[in-house]
Amino acid sequence: MAKPELRSRRRSLDPEQEARIATFSSTPDTAPEPTPETGPTAAPKDAQKPAKQSASPTAEEPKSKGFNYRMTPTRHAKIDAMRKEDDRSFQWMLDRLIDLGIEAWEARK
Repeated sequence: MAKPELRSRRRSLDPEQEARIATFSSTPDTAPEPTPETGPTAAPKDAQKPAKQSASPTAEEPKSKGFNYRMTPTRHAKIDAMRKEDDRSFQWMLDRLIDLGIEAWEARK
């Protein structure tokens, strides 16, 4: 039986390229375990990242709600500077700031 004509906007590739793509896509999505020969090299102690801290008990809950928050460029720059100082993600810093605000609000009650 003849192979049906491919009707897509994708340009056709040579069969060798198609075989390489098929081989690559059949491999696992996880990175291979590092071996002693190819493992990460030891960085100097002063270059290591600081220990990660847990923000709060609520940070352990799975994230299930999204919220679009608009802010001024000045506020964004301040939060960005805070997160870079602690070597954290922007999302982590927002979570921490919100947790601090919630704790202050609960203390007023």
